[in-house]
Amino acid sequence: MCGARWAMLPSAAGVIDPLLSTGFPLTLLGIGRLLDVLERTSEAAERDAALQEYARVTQDELDVTEQLVAALYANMTDVAVFKCLSLLYFAAASFSEAVRRLGRSELAPGFLLHAHPRFGGELRACAALAVTRPQGTARGALIARIDRAIRTLRHGGPVG
Repeated sequence: MCGARWAMLPSAAGVIDPLLSTGFPLTLLGIGRLLDVLERTSEAAERDAALQEYARVTQDELDVTEQLVAALYANMTDVAVFKCLSLLYFAAASFSEAVRRLGRSELAPGFLLHAHPRFGGELRACAALAVTRPQGTARGALIARIDRAIRTLRHGGPVG
């Protein structure tokens, strides 16, 4: 994904199914991160380390995006679960945009908030559960867990 004095944009590093149209926001985040690397680092080891971190974050974001898309495809025939999973995406996107506009981008770590202290892990856990297509009480528990994950974003932080 990167090397000495070069780096791929996320859209070149990995292609995720267009179901959620994630290519544009991933690429815009990547451009912003690469500009930051160029502005704050020198030409030596500091820049190489920053590019390696860029590659790690980009891979993490591609991975979590793939996990959510896989969960959505696994539940295409279950409208309620599909809808709830979709809300994870839109909650993360809306929250991220709101805190960036308020000048608090540190509250929105990474695409789909994958590095958010509570939401990121919950999104991944919900996606992992959803790909198993739970039924009965397990399905209800998944829907409730997704709802709780979304509520962690209320008012900019965790809800007790």
